[in-house]
Amino acid sequence: MPDWAWVHPQLVHLLWLALAIVGLLVYLELRGRDALRRFVSAVMLRRLAFAQPVELRVTRLAMIAGTLVFGILALMRPQSRHASEKVSASKVSADIIVALDVSRSMLAEDAAPYRLARAKADIAELVGDMEGNRVGLVAFAGRAVVMSPLTPDYNYFNMVLRGVDTRSVSRGGTNLGAAIRTAVRAFNDPQASKLLLLITDGEAHDNTRWRKRRRPNRPTCAS
Repeated sequence: MPDWAWVHPQLVHLLWLALAIVGLLVYLELRGRDALRRFVSAVMLRRLAFAQPVELRVTRLAMIAGTLVFGILALMRPQSRHASEKVSASKVSADIIVALDVSRSMLAEDAAPYRLARAKADIAELVGDMEGNRVGLVAFAGRAVVMSPLTPDYNYFNMVLRGVDTRSVSRGGTNLGAAIRTAVRAFNDPQASKLLLLITDGEAHDNTRWRKRRRPNRPTCAS
C-alpha cells in the first residue's frame, strides 16, 4: 500500500457533516412514510403513492453518502509520498516576435491562394508546434504596428493573426527598418532568449525617406 499524505488533512472533520446530512435524509425518509400512514389506510397508500422498493431507497442514500465522502477526500488532496514525476527541461523558453509584411504586394497570387494568406497559414502551423514560448505579432507596411504583444496564449495570437490583412496598417510601402525597430521594442524581458521572424516579399521601400530625398525641379527664368 502506498504511503499517503494529505495536503489539507484538517478537512477530515467534514466527514461528520456528511454523516449528519445522510442521517437527516434517513430521518426524513422514515418520518415521511410514517406521517402518510397515519392519515390514509394501507389500501389508499398503495393507490395514492408510488411505493419505492426498499433496495432502491437504500441504494439512493448510499450513493449520496459515497458522493459526499469521496468529495471530501478529493478536497483533502491525497498524494503519494514516494510518487515522482519526470519533467522534461529540454526545451528552452524564448520570446518570438513575428513581423509580417501586410503591404498590398502580399495580395499577389503566385503563392496559393495568395502571399499573405500563405504566410498566415505557415505562421499558424509554426505556432502550433511551439510549447512554452511566448509569441507576438507585428504587422508592417509603410509603418509597423504591434498587433499582439508577447503572450503564451496561442489561441489569442491565432485569433489576432486571422484578423490581419492589408488594411491593418494605413501607410503603404515596405519599411523593414520600422518593422525591426518596433519588434525590438516589443521584447519586454531582458532575461529571455529573443527571436525575430521577419516575413516579407520584397526589399525595403520607405516612401517617407524617398520623399525626403527627392527634390522638386526649380523653375528657370528666361531673360
